[in-house]
Amino acid sequence: MTEASYGANLRKRLYRSRFQGFFFSLVAIAVLVMFFVKVISPWMVTIFIGYLLGTIFMNNITYQDIKVGSPWPKINAALSVVCYILAIGLMIYGFINGELSFI
Repeated sequence: MTEASYGANLRKRLYRSRFQGFFFSLVAIAVLVMFFVKVISPWMVTIFIGYLLGTIFMNNITYQDIKVGSPWPKINAALSVVCYILAIGLMIYGFINGELSFI
């Protein structure tokens, strides 16, 4: 791979990462707006925000690897896993306590 094509590939990855981070941030804002207009429950807001944060941290792994290097991708990966576990744990807890249902 030539230096020019490698640079173009890195730029493409950075722009994709930034766009995805921006998109998931907009989705998080939309979830909060839906909560304030009473469309979804507080449980769903917390689960969605946990999942979206996990996705944003996962997306930052690529961005941090290109811009800064180690150890930030590992930190982002750990935070992503923590947010995903939080979202799954909240779903399980909500279903067990009857706060959430499929219907």
